Formats: sequence, C-alpha cells, structure tokens
Amino acid sequence: MRVAPTLVPKDGMLGSVSGVFNAAMVKGDLSDRTLYYGRGAGRYPTASTVVGDVCDIARRIASGGEVRVMRQNSQAIQIKNPGEVVSRFYLRLALADKPGALASTAGVFGRHNVSISAAMQKDLPDHTPGHATIVMLTHPARQSDIDAALTEVEGLDCCGAPPRRMGIEE
Repeated sequence: MRVAPTLVPKDGMLGSVSGVFNAAMVKGDLSDRTLYYGRGAGRYPTASTVVGDVCDIARRIASGGEVRVMRQNSQAIQIKNPGEVVSRFYLRLALADKPGALASTAGVFGRHNVSISAAMQKDLPDHTPGHATIVMLTHPARQSDIDAALTEVEGLDCCGAPPRRMGIEE
C-alpha cells in the first residue's frame, strides 16, 4: 500500500482525473490493476480526509498499535513493506558543477542496484549556487535501494542540497 505524490502519464486514466472526481488505482497480485473512479467531495475536503487517514495509519504504526486491514477468508491481507515496492523514479539532485561529481554520484547508484535510464542538467531559477541541477529517471528499482542511494548521495561533498525523489506510475 502506498500513498505518495507520483508522476502519472497525462493521457492515462489517472492523469485525466480532474475537477471534483477522484480515482484510486489498486494493483493486486491476481487482479493486476483496477481503477476506482467517481465524484468526490471536492479537492479540499478530499485532501483533508486522505491526509487524515494517512496520519491515522502512521500514528498507529509509530505507536505499535494495531493497523486495521481488510480480511478475506478470516486471514489478514499481507501489506507489502514500502521499501519492497518496485517502480521507476524521478530524481532531482544539486551536484557541484565540477568534473567528477556526476561520476561519483552514478557510482553510488550502481552500488545500490539502481540503473539510470536518462539524465540531464537543467538550468532552474532556484538552483543552489555553484551546483548544477541534475534530473534523472531510473529503470524500475526497489524503493529501499533508491532511498539508500539517495542517503549516500546526500553525504557526498559534491551534493549541495537534499536529493528529491518521486515515483513514476506507468
């Protein structure tokens, strides 16, 4: 189960949801992908409800309390550890604008089994002075591998700001 900001194709089913409509995509081992779509209460009330539900789940997990899950055939449904989720990712890094910075960063990703499918330098108005903004897209990777790589990248001398990541749903 994952609730997080995620990039979706603009022309896909989730990308076309607008106005007072809401959608939830469920990906199951046996059912593959199903989409639930319908009128919601509007963006602010819906966002408030979703954030409240996510906070409730996080609070229960943090306090060691019981997390309620649906039951099927009197057996608890197994919820996948977020680190086991495999997805493509969008990454944004601020790296020192000097030779070797990108190479050392790429080595970190390689050591954590993260393969980069595309990378480019962007001139953004909010960039860190003396650093280049690098945008990367990954091949499918485990979220735990991405997070471990980004933690290590953040500790490099060439990293000028905390790295950012966002999942990509295709």
